[in-house]
Amino acid sequence: MINEANSRPISFSDDIVQRVLPFHDHSIQKYGKNNFIWLGPKPVVNIMQPELIRDVLLKHNAFQKPPPHPLGKLLASGISSLDGEQWTKRRKIINPAFHLEKLKHMVSAFQLSCSDMVNKWEKQLSLDGSCELDIWPYLQNLTGDVISRTAFGSSYEEGRRIFQLQKEQALLTVQVTRSYQSFTRLKRILIFPLAKRFFLKFKLWAIINFQGVLSLYSPVTVWFYLYMKVYIMQKFKRSLS
Repeated sequence: MINEANSRPISFSDDIVQRVLPFHDHSIQKYGKNNFIWLGPKPVVNIMQPELIRDVLLKHNAFQKPPPHPLGKLLASGISSLDGEQWTKRRKIINPAFHLEKLKHMVSAFQLSCSDMVNKWEKQLSLDGSCELDIWPYLQNLTGDVISRTAFGSSYEEGRRIFQLQKEQALLTVQVTRSYQSFTRLKRILIFPLAKRFFLKFKLWAIINFQGVLSLYSPVTVWFYLYMKVYIMQKFKRSLS
């Protein structure tokens, strides 16, 4: 169903739901807005009524979040991934920060970040005053930029660096998740890609624990990559003997 949806061309103004979530869209069209589907052995209930969604979000003790992927805690270990007492404790901590009076003091930071973004867009304009621009990367940076200004104050550049590291961490986590292989399948995969996977895992660990001190081409990471490549080659030869 996914391959069929991706094979059809889509224009800029088309509804993307049929392409992005074809199975869910099919279930809604066939069984209505409130339905359930099976994802392998797991039943999943789909609800679209605002009242039901509100009940699920408010009754956090009755509706537990599904267990995340083992690597998910590297990307989202905040309040959105918590349950029970941990959720309640974090919620009480962050509630005061979102009062209207405190948000009013952040308007100037919002305005400055938006002005910087628009100025960057204006620099991309050609002589005739028009250009085609992909604004998604700018909008991604805008969120981190605003938080950096409001949360870090004078340490604004340090905040931006942290968000850059988190973005790199997310990309590495996705790569590791998609390419995970166990040693039991060593005979059926290439040596170089497996060494690269270990290299990505090590770099991800370095970003988390050392805030990017170990860069991609630092002597430590290069040494680790070469060491793992030799180690995997030895394991591969032993498995064939």
